[in-house]
Amino acid sequence: MEVRHRSRISTPAIDAQDEYHALIATWMLRMMLGSAVAFRGFFGKRGFVNSDVSDFLQLQDVDDDNIKIKELKGIMRTLLNRFEHHVSASSPLFANISLLAKRVSLTPLQQQVLAFAVLKTRYDPLDTFQQNMLKPTETHLCTALGL
Repeated sequence: MEVRHRSRISTPAIDAQDEYHALIATWMLRMMLGSAVAFRGFFGKRGFVNSDVSDFLQLQDVDDDNIKIKELKGIMRTLLNRFEHHVSASSPLFANISLLAKRVSLTPLQQQVLAFAVLKTRYDPLDTFQQNMLKPTETHLCTALGL
């Protein structure tokens, strides 16, 4: 699935492409801001490692050749706050996972990991991000999922 966004980073609102965009962007930003390994997997010596991921996070207008890491992290924190306000747990995916959890006794962490796995197969930027950040540890994943 190709995802394109046209929002500018300086605008007060974000462009949530669909009901899962804000959630996925929140996960990605939490992982990058909480892990030096994840951050380096996204932002290398030559700028953004993958333009699809930076576009998905609505960082396409950031001059990654000249930005300072501290400034980029500030922009990412601002975006994280904006995306977090748009996350909705009342989607068909979470309704289905909740039904499954009752049948097979899934913990909240297992439910979130299942949601991550399902969305990773549907959203190329999330899959690419996870591959580029050199496999998150359990701690990174728990932090990103908000657990």
